[in-house]
Amino acid sequence: MALLRNAATFNAAFATLCLALWHSDGLELVHSPANPLHDASQPIYVFVYGASTATGTMALQLLKLSGYSTIASCSPRSFDLVRSYGADHIFDYAGPETPSTIRKLTEGTLSLVLDCISDHHSITVCHGAIGRLGGRLAVLEVPPEPRPGEKRRKAIKQFFVDGHEIFGFGVPIDSPGYKRLPSPEKHEFATKKALEFQTLIDGSRLRAHPVEIIDGGLEQIPSALKVLKAGVSGKKLVLHVS
Repeated sequence: MALLRNAATFNAAFATLCLALWHSDGLELVHSPANPLHDASQPIYVFVYGASTATGTMALQLLKLSGYSTIASCSPRSFDLVRSYGADHIFDYAGPETPSTIRKLTEGTLSLVLDCISDHHSITVCHGAIGRLGGRLAVLEVPPEPRPGEKRRKAIKQFFVDGHEIFGFGVPIDSPGYKRLPSPEKHEFATKKALEFQTLIDGSRLRAHPVEIIDGGLEQIPSALKVLKAGVSGKKLVLHVS
């Protein structure tokens, strides 16, 4: 049961992160667990906003295995959680000084950010943390339109990443921003990354996100969705279907 429970936490995170971290429609990272950065004298920072989510904790592990210096934001109650998954520096996601503190920490060099929340507040924080020269921001939801008078920095390239694209079939959703054309290239890219990912799992180099098992089968989907809608983080919900 434990093996199956943990396996249920990996699939969506892998689908999202293989594109968000390494594809050209994401952060396009140079280093990976198979080819890590070894020069610790010149750290390359990656900021993960929403680091206590299942995708966030997996991202922290993959980034650490790749040799990057990790910055995380989450609620204070999750500081110990994200630290245990590899966060080097942790900040309160709601702290008004978080963007400026990150800029000071990185000496204005931060150029790589993964936003696991992707709402007005998170995007504002991420833009504020990125250095003067700009960079790349991968978001996991269609980003909201700027509010009246709100400006988005042109030096920051923003990418909405949808993990469903790894199958190569496209995403036939007509809602604004979600539709994707078929991409055999992304399918091939993800297939190669899957082999790397499997090697990490086989070598016990990745930990599953904390899991909350919900008994009762598919009938419990509505109640599980209510929990998700409430924005509860720190655990991955897994429905037990007998």
